[in-house]
Amino acid sequence: MKEIGPEQTFYGYPVGVHLEEDENGSGMLYATFEYDDERTSYVVPDLGLFRILASAVQTNAYFIKEGKGMQLKLWIAKKHGKWLTEEPSDRES
Repeated sequence: MKEIGPEQTFYGYPVGVHLEEDENGSGMLYATFEYDDERTSYVVPDLGLFRILASAVQTNAYFIKEGKGMQLKLWIAKKHGKWLTEEPSDRES
């Protein structure tokens, strides 16, 4: 499974986050995105990005419950040690 990396990349609509714990108490973080009727899951490299993505999923859940469909789709990058997300409002995705 691919891991979300630091290079600016378009991922699509965040539709889910989850975690898996192994027998040693360690775990892996995952996020799932949807775009053009395809769903793709990625390993999330750290808790900071996981929190950002969980919030984005919550935002899309709100829009869906309000009957507006998913609204938030993301470009993700890491610059100067900080995760950045950008909505592609002015760029083609």
